Amino acid sequence: MSETFKGIDLDPGLKSVVPHMSMAQQYAGTLQHLQSVWDNLSLLGQLAGTGIDISSTRREFSDLATDLLNQLGTEALKKFLQDANSKAQVSISTLVRNLFERTANIGFLASDQDIRDFLRRDAEERDETAQAALRARFGEYVRKYTVYSDVVLLDTSGRVAVRLDETQPTDASDDAILREAMQARGGYVERFGATNLVSGGAPSLIYAAPVVDQGSVLGVVCLVFRLQDEMDLIFSKLVSPEDWSVVTVLDADGVVVASSDPIHIPLGITLTPVIDSDYKIVKFGPMEYIAISSVAKPYQGYGGPKWYGHVMVPLQHAFDKVDTEAAPEIDDDVLAALTHSPDLFSEAVHGIPSKAEHILRDLNQALWNGRMSQATGSKSAAPDFSRVLLKEISETGSKTKDVFSGSIGDLHQTVVTSYLRDNQVKAELAIDVMDRNLYERAADCRWWALAPVFSEVLSNENSSEQDRRAVAEVLRSINDLYPVYTNLIVFDRDGKIVAVSNDQKQDLVGSVLEEEWVGRILSLRNPQSYVVSDFAPSPLYDDRYTYIYGAAIPSPRGQRAVGGVACVFDAEPQLAAMLKDALPRDDTGNIKFGAMGFYVDLKGKVISCTEDFFTAGQQLPMDISVLRIGRGCRHCCVVQLGDAYYAVGTNGSSGYREFKGEGDAYQNDVVALISTRLGAADAEHLQTRRAVPAVRSDRMQPGAKVDIATFRVGENWYAARTSEILEIVNGTNIVPLPGTPPEMVGCVMHRGGTLSVFDLAMIVGHAGDNGGGKRRTGQIVVMMSEDEKYFGLLVDDLGEIFEVLASRLAPIPSNMAGQAGFADTAISQDSTDESNLIVVLGAEQLYATLAGTAEADDDDMPEDMDEAEPLAQTA
Repeated sequence: MSETFKGIDLDPGLKSVVPHMSMAQQYAGTLQHLQSVWDNLSLLGQLAGTGIDISSTRREFSDLATDLLNQLGTEALKKFLQDANSKAQVSISTLVRNLFERTANIGFLASDQDIRDFLRRDAEERDETAQAALRARFGEYVRKYTVYSDVVLLDTSGRVAVRLDETQPTDASDDAILREAMQARGGYVERFGATNLVSGGAPSLIYAAPVVDQGSVLGVVCLVFRLQDEMDLIFSKLVSPEDWSVVTVLDADGVVVASSDPIHIPLGITLTPVIDSDYKIVKFGPMEYIAISSVAKPYQGYGGPKWYGHVMVPLQHAFDKVDTEAAPEIDDDVLAALTHSPDLFSEAVHGIPSKAEHILRDLNQALWNGRMSQATGSKSAAPDFSRVLLKEISETGSKTKDVFSGSIGDLHQTVVTSYLRDNQVKAELAIDVMDRNLYERAADCRWWALAPVFSEVLSNENSSEQDRRAVAEVLRSINDLYPVYTNLIVFDRDGKIVAVSNDQKQDLVGSVLEEEWVGRILSLRNPQSYVVSDFAPSPLYDDRYTYIYGAAIPSPRGQRAVGGVACVFDAEPQLAAMLKDALPRDDTGNIKFGAMGFYVDLKGKVISCTEDFFTAGQQLPMDISVLRIGRGCRHCCVVQLGDAYYAVGTNGSSGYREFKGEGDAYQNDVVALISTRLGAADAEHLQTRRAVPAVRSDRMQPGAKVDIATFRVGENWYAARTSEILEIVNGTNIVPLPGTPPEMVGCVMHRGGTLSVFDLAMIVGHAGDNGGGKRRTGQIVVMMSEDEKYFGLLVDDLGEIFEVLASRLAPIPSNMAGQAGFADTAISQDSTDESNLIVVLGAEQLYATLAGTAEADDDDMPEDMDEAEPLAQTA
């Protein structure tokens, strides 16, 4: 344990990590220094006889310092774990969503008619011309689905019939994946490992499926997935150049199959996934790391290859980002209101400000009483030293207040910032998933448009009903593998629908499509081109909002398109599912209360939302200028929505691979928003920042001086001569008395007698409670008139005590004559603005005013007002 934290009782789970947090180190050093100062001041105070005891302040300060550091450490650790968990979860979940599409790809490719026709041929008929034609078809496939590096077709004996990558030397393979695939009739095989299908025997992720014709297996088709290429894209969005995190993917045995920094953590080594705790501190090489693992959440029933997302961060750099990252801008009033949120902060965090306030209030009260003791003639053995010591205690109290204020503010800021940053990461996941999903839709429509049966039937003017049924059968087989579409449509060059995949939409056959995107599809000449509609209501989707993806069906003779394919995206559930998967979750895996996700366009129009009361086409109920919505935007902020504050993270589309990137004609102008409810936008909890009066001190000036003490009531500050103040007592034990005037809140026991307490707020014309009938609480200023009549004034807060020239006390101006009943003079706060006055209350005038009010209300004054002599004696 670092010397900085010596003597601080850190929670056991924090001892190994807190010393690596620079913010905690900074506060620990400051608090340790202040603790030493308080120890010395407490001892000197006892020796000097100042009349005040700060030993309880010293003890309470020590306890609060420990609480503060434990909570700062806890929240910083939570923020780090949240960030690391997001990286681990996003890395594996994004991969699994991608691989889910591969399972559909391999199933459909295995049913490709050209592949079947090739394998039906005798070996001698599979000449170079036939191979070149099929290889060209494989090339078109990989140009659409760029996630694959190779397509390999093998016969049942394991000989390579055709492959896309001619540089690979393998002519035959006995890999077990071939036997597994041939037995997986109607299914597929997913396998990662070394294989002779890929040169060098490097581990590869391969999807294989049998090519079946009328129940007979003709061969096996394999797709070689670009795993490292895909992981590099994922890692690039998770780890910045200055980030010390290393994000990896581990297989079921803990072997590293992908690494964001293979020089730091190489491929092929074995690590231990962290599956039985939130995190572990592990040793790797000569360093200690914080390690976190995450399993993929199944996507539409597909769980992936049972791998882990695994993040490791060097312990000595784990909290660099937490300590140095620029905090989002949060309005001070909003942050002040959020500090009262029961859902946002733990009970331990909630208790810290009140403990700090209690310490400072007691300290201020003790300082006042020390000054009052000096002012009323109760001198210590060394009055000059006593005065200096009180000044040192006061200054140390101010430093302590600043440290408390700063650390508590940082604590609250850390908690809120962790929500904001996490939602920003979740928004990045949501938009990335959308971009990847729509990339697949663009690839699908272009590949399916190249199906030979579509071109043959549409180019044949004499095609029969049986031919059109064959087209419909292909569409149905595709739709069964790709349930993200509600309907797949083939139409001819006139826009007339020839076939559909959805049996419940057969009435569409024979009708003519009149949407504007039909003409755009038919004008396409490049097989790499596609069309996507605006996100708008479509009769093909029951007049609900959706995207329609389409591509042209080329003529067999290479002339203009003979028709087109239109894919009706099932936008409502698909987009909502993407958003729902990205929502922040609690420790139990449930979506956090009040969490919402949105996809919106650049004008703030809702495309999708996880909540039913926000529908597609509706305007986002937030200020988009505050959200900074735009292409490629990345922002987080706190916004008010209805009666609550929300932490909102935004992320604009930046494309995926060649799909809808910069310069693409079909830029995906969509922004993802992830929001979490922080707390009620309750005006009652908005803390108004009250400026403490900066009265100019005249201590060093020649001339007669007066000590002036200031105190606050509501929003206003008042003052009184210290010679007329006996002491300060807590206002927590006031006992109300029946039959007393409204200004009198009750009495307290004081020095063996009773003391009447009056609410200064009501005396000066403010409300006498805090709303809802709750009486004001605060501190009691015990004042003493010239004939030693004692009474108490209930005030909200104590200010500073200033030494000012008596000549600065001026008579009450005429425009303040209404206060002349309880004040005789006023003093300017500084010499630059003489009109900025503080009313100086007079004990004699106050006593007379209160006695007169009481007599008017009730002839029977409380004993200590009418006959104060007994109390004066005890005082």
